[in-house]
Amino acid sequence: MKNMKTKNLKNLAVAALLFAGLLSANNLLAQSASTETKKQEVQDIKKDKKDIAKDKKDVAADKKDVAADKKVLKKDVKAGDKTAAKKEAKDIKADKKDIKADKKDIAKDKKDLKKDKKAVHHHVTHKPKKP
Repeated sequence: MKNMKTKNLKNLAVAALLFAGLLSANNLLAQSASTETKKQEVQDIKKDKKDIAKDKKDVAADKKDVAADKKVLKKDVKAGDKTAAKKEAKDIKADKKDIKADKKDIAKDKKDLKKDKKAVHHHVTHKPKKP
């Protein structure tokens, strides 16, 4: 009977060790997944900042183009060159459309940036719970 109790205690101890090992492995996996998620969000932040900077440069360039095209349009109208004036008006319209699209992209990227920063902050301040 004593031998049976010893065997049962050993089996119980082995089961407890296995369970503790599984909990530990689960915790490591959760930390690893959290680290990967944080890395991805940090990369997303960098990408959003890069996209915003590019879009802002595009907006500035398009605004410059609009200003230049308006000057040319004014000259074409004064000269009575309707064909050239139509072309300049079309260019201005296209540039304004690009500006609008870039501004929309900037707004979207800023929203994404805010969300990503919040997520990274969450990962930094809320470490995975240990079981």
